Amino acid sequence: MKKIIMVLSILFLLPLVQAVETLGPDVSAEVIYSNPYPIEPGQEVILSVEISNNGNEPVKDLVLDLKTTENFSLLESSKKSIDILHVDQTRIVKYKMFVDSSANSGTYKIPLYIYTQGETAGLIKYLDLVVEGEPQLTILDVSTQGNIKPGSQSTLLITVKNIGSGQVKKATATFSSDSDYIKPVFSQGISYIGTIEPGEEKEFEFTAYIDSSAEFGSYDSDINITYEDESGNSLSENFDIGVLVSGEPHLQIIKTDIDLEDSELEIEIINSGSAKAIALQAGLLINNQTIDVDYITQVKIDKHATIKFALPSGNKGQLKLKYKGPDNQQFEQIEDIVWSKPFSFPGWLKAVIVLIIAYIVYKKRLWERFLKKKKK
Repeated sequence: MKKIIMVLSILFLLPLVQAVETLGPDVSAEVIYSNPYPIEPGQEVILSVEISNNGNEPVKDLVLDLKTTENFSLLESSKKSIDILHVDQTRIVKYKMFVDSSANSGTYKIPLYIYTQGETAGLIKYLDLVVEGEPQLTILDVSTQGNIKPGSQSTLLITVKNIGSGQVKKATATFSSDSDYIKPVFSQGISYIGTIEPGEEKEFEFTAYIDSSAEFGSYDSDINITYEDESGNSLSENFDIGVLVSGEPHLQIIKTDIDLEDSELEIEIINSGSAKAIALQAGLLINNQTIDVDYITQVKIDKHATIKFALPSGNKGQLKLKYKGPDNQQFEQIEDIVWSKPFSFPGWLKAVIVLIIAYIVYKKRLWERFLKKKKK
């Protein structure tokens, strides 16, 4: 009996519940247009919002209150009013807003409160605002895997960041150098990394060959990056970078010589390295003791220089070289050296030879006189 009464009660209340759901206003709200479109960060935008009465009775004194969220601000009153909205009728209301320049691409939900005057509560409809930002790339760093040295292959790492507000798609970078000393290898200097989100950092990787004759210094090069924005528009950015070739100086002894006139030991050296040697200090060591020092300002790549010391008494020793390379890096070498003094006549021997020659000349003249007398 109780079950029958419960079923009858539900059947009796069902039409009443259906009436509660269908009676009263049924208002919808939707953004149908924005100017400009798409919505861009850092710009003003006018939203056209369509308000529709989908219920079964007119709605009077309707209030529309738009509440802004982060990255959006209203440039006019947030409240709009509609005196009456008949059944199946639509009205367009407009809001003028400003989109912050830091807003990234995406769909933002903005709450619109809908109620009639005198009500304390009402509907909340969320308006979908599609923002399409503008991508922008910048180079943060140019680095290498180890030092770049002449006569070798090196890996270049180019770190880029999307500092714009839109997504970068299909990002492809091409590396080229203004110098004949640096040539890209593999993939013709092209690197692909695809998508870069706003605020994201990624690395392009290249391999380059450094000519063996390249000297220390920074070589002008270019990075060209092509990509698409979210609408599929093709964009391109070009960056000037410097590729630093380090290199090292290396000094070699070519020959040693004796200058008897100035009584000096001369040592000729050459820089066979890939960077110039500067602030050269050369010391002559004999029995581990420095007996003389000479200084040279610099020795360029493939250039010769002559070190001079006062002529020592022995015929062997060591040459200690201290000098600087790129970035004031210190270098030091110790080389064994020998030298030979040319033969020199003692003073007394020269006098004896002169006397002997004079005696021979004298005897020759006497002999010639004797022969002349004999003929007579």
